[in-house]
Amino acid sequence: KLFGVKVEKFYVGFDVPIAIGPIRFPRTLGKFRYGETEYGIGIIPLGGYVKMLGQDDDPRNMQEENQRIRKKPDQDDPDDEDLGDTELVPRQALDPRSYPAKTVGQRMVIISAGVVMNVITGVLFAAFAYGILGVDYAPAVVGAVSPGDPAFAAGIQPGGRVLAVDDDPTDPQMHFSRMTIKVLTHGMSEPKTPVKLTIEYPDGIRNFEVMTTADPWQPERRIVGISPPAMARLGAKISAEPGTAVAELLGSEDADAEIIAVDGEPLTPHPVLGVTLNDPVAQRLLQRPDQSVTLTLRRNDDKQTTRDVVIPPRPKKSLGIELGISSVVTLVQGGPAQQAGMRVGDEIIGIEGIETLSAFRLPNQINKLNGPVRVTVKRKSGAQTTEHALELEPVEPTATLPPFSSPTGKIAIYSLGFAYYPTQVVTYSAVEGIEVGDLLTRVSVRWPDGVPPDQLDDPVFRTHVARLEKGWDAGEQRMLSSLIELLQRMPTGTELQVFAENAGDQKVVEARVNVVETDAFWADRGIVYAPVVFTHQADSFGNALALGWREGKWKLAEVGQFLRLLFTGKVSRNQVGGPLKIANIAAMQAERGWAPLLLFLTLLSMNLAILNFLPIPALDGGHMMFLIAEAVLGRPVDEQLQMKLTMVGVLALLSLMIFVFANDILTWR
Repeated sequence: KLFGVKVEKFYVGFDVPIAIGPIRFPRTLGKFRYGETEYGIGIIPLGGYVKMLGQDDDPRNMQEENQRIRKKPDQDDPDDEDLGDTELVPRQALDPRSYPAKTVGQRMVIISAGVVMNVITGVLFAAFAYGILGVDYAPAVVGAVSPGDPAFAAGIQPGGRVLAVDDDPTDPQMHFSRMTIKVLTHGMSEPKTPVKLTIEYPDGIRNFEVMTTADPWQPERRIVGISPPAMARLGAKISAEPGTAVAELLGSEDADAEIIAVDGEPLTPHPVLGVTLNDPVAQRLLQRPDQSVTLTLRRNDDKQTTRDVVIPPRPKKSLGIELGISSVVTLVQGGPAQQAGMRVGDEIIGIEGIETLSAFRLPNQINKLNGPVRVTVKRKSGAQTTEHALELEPVEPTATLPPFSSPTGKIAIYSLGFAYYPTQVVTYSAVEGIEVGDLLTRVSVRWPDGVPPDQLDDPVFRTHVARLEKGWDAGEQRMLSSLIELLQRMPTGTELQVFAENAGDQKVVEARVNVVETDAFWADRGIVYAPVVFTHQADSFGNALALGWREGKWKLAEVGQFLRLLFTGKVSRNQVGGPLKIANIAAMQAERGWAPLLLFLTLLSMNLAILNFLPIPALDGGHMMFLIAEAVLGRPVDEQLQMKLTMVGVLALLSLMIFVFANDILTWR
């Protein structure tokens, strides 16, 4: 309108005719005319459009539209030439209020307006979130390191603040989610090169190079095994895992209580974050799994009441069998095992002071040994196999996660700096029919009333429960650790079916076993900690706009990187979302609050800005491509060629629309 173009329609959604047999749906949900422009809401809510005089993205209407804007010859003027159907029409012979009558520069500005507004509105969404509401975020601090995974191997410890990813400096208020996206995109684009992390600890800055690995539960994702930080504070809604002794000790009045001391030792705030992390609490519980630990709580009430809670050991639950350990799969750089000469691939055949090697008992057994740990390994080198006696000097572990809690299924020996997988080989059995040396093949369950116990109603375990109900293949590397973790949540006495292959005749035997408590102990006692959440709020209007612009640039970069990965085949269809997934994510963000929803809308706006400017005919980017060609050639692109290319573009977009709808349905979780 600024350039004098007649705007005939301005629509949110598309007002296309839809008919199913004799049933015809209305084209709009409402419309009105103001001046010469019709404003309305189309029946199909998949975008919107502006209809200008002389411009129509429907190839069927393009030729008619081109004829409509050409001036009629003046019958009273003998010098007025009949233009007929000539292919190239002088701009002076076009309706001056039509889009094609404008200069190339003006048309470039017009065609860019939608994309520019996508960017502006996206920035304003983010600016409003930061300036008015405040954005809650978890800081980019290493809260926990997953046992056996890449960060564990690199020697990363909890408590450090990430300063840079791949030498790209972060700011002091970097969000953990932002750091995760950087690591994720690096892993997807360059899976064979390490991601560089610069991390600040109280004693100085350390640099790490960490290889990413595929998430076994979502193979298209790449992870390094770092979790966000948690506070030395009980959860506000759930303070303990249901069914545990801790859940009986903690009441509703303890919700959101601060942990101020462990075994009488006061806790101090993190030197950078200014809040007390759960690291000392988690470490004390992990280092003394067979002992009671006293936590001093300060309740979040008017009187700030304090009380001591004695957390008892948590007996480990079992199916009555123990499993063997694989060869060494991970070594901590510079850790005791590596310094002693242990190598990845070594098979541990003996540890002095431990009679039977059991995958899930070994971490506790190692902790009870005093002094250096003497390990005998079998090592293959070509056709030769040799045995080596190694002496490992234990170190004080800084881990905050139990040694069995890796999503990849690895088990870590923190004090010695190595990790392994549990194997299917039975090393101990109290189950009739299953003997030492047998191979565990499958485990399944049938709930007495057809419904899993309440303790298993957790999104983290739903996939595991579903697999167990169908019959879980013990050959999956991740399965065995996940199964043992799942057992800890089951009520004692729960019956499962265990299938094992006999070591002698390879016959498969079936046994019905009950979940029982053992004389060993489970490191995770069931305490639920509150996450570290800060609020990032702008202190001025200018600062809000600056933060909005920063957020917008981040989102533009993320979308651009994703498209690059998509076009190079490094993104699976599971990671592509259409309208159904967008609506689902928007609903989840809305449940979290207005600020998360506005930041999601910022992402959508930047996504639209880039997608709409791709050089595809029928999109703004396609129009810009034709305008650039016109500027270079000095004349418009042939109309017939434009119509053919636009038809191809429309068909491509329709195909894409069908694909994303089908993909949303097929990959719905």
